[in-house]
Amino acid sequence: MQKLKLKHNKKRNTAFLFESLTKELTKAIVNKDEATKQVILSIMKEHFKKGSILAKELDVYKSLYETRGLKKETADSRCILTSSTTFCSSSLKLRGL
Repeated sequence: MQKLKLKHNKKRNTAFLFESLTKELTKAIVNKDEATKQVILSIMKEHFKKGSILAKELDVYKSLYETRGLKKETADSRCILTSSTTFCSSSLKLRGL
């Protein structure tokens, strides 16, 4: 039996987690499920608050995702505006920008 090779990407996993929580929050609001809404909001507020590790990782992922298809100069200026300039610059070099 062949083992599946799954690539782990911490930044992408953080974005997936945030997106999943957002979708569940939307469902709870539409279904008027106040208890679920409050639980999801408390999780998001606790773990994605400004300055937290997950919030920083999400910002890095968003800045990298948003620089796809841009000119190098534009991508560099966007990365400079983020809090993770070093990570962003090294990622742009790896992507050949």
